[in-house]
Amino acid sequence: MRDQPIRGVDIPDRCTDEEQRDSAVISLMLHEAWPWSVQEIGREIRDPSEAIDSVRRLTESGLVHQIGDFVFPTRTARRAAEIEIGTA
Repeated sequence: MRDQPIRGVDIPDRCTDEEQRDSAVISLMLHEAWPWSVQEIGREIRDPSEAIDSVRRLTESGLVHQIGDFVFPTRTARRAAEIEIGTA
């Protein structure tokens, strides 16, 4: 039997949540002084485990460099923010 959504119950789209969180984390790094520690990011977004996941995704996608516990936006991410790529 296939699982059916329950009527009237809004189940958030995990992918959308992750994209929004990643966007918030990269925006934080781009608009504030860096480097940031992953712990600081966790405090800012009020979820340490999600900060770890977000930093991992951003690092894997080439938008963030990580050295030890510290992270900072790549040159590409900074330039894209300057010319507002992806803001449409």
